[in-house]
Amino acid sequence: MTDNKEYKLPEEMNDKWLEYMAAIKCRDKCIQSIFKAGRAISYGKTAEKARLKFWRMVYDLYPNLEKEEISYSYSDGNVVIVPKEIKDNE
Repeated sequence: MTDNKEYKLPEEMNDKWLEYMAAIKCRDKCIQSIFKAGRAISYGKTAEKARLKFWRMVYDLYPNLEKEEISYSYSDGNVVIVPKEIKDNE
């Protein structure tokens, strides 16, 4: 398997990632107010559930990626295998 292969994701999966990012932004905004701690926790849980669902959907679609280190790009709508030289340099 090549290190630079891109795996295109359907729109439904991109929407799940947006749900995750929106919940993170709401959580961060709520954290700034001491009166919205309950909402911040709720948004945090929503974000984590969306993130886990997103990656589960990716691995269901491309089971061969489970043993790879991968990265997602929303702007491209692709999942890419992280090249080994980048992993070694970190």
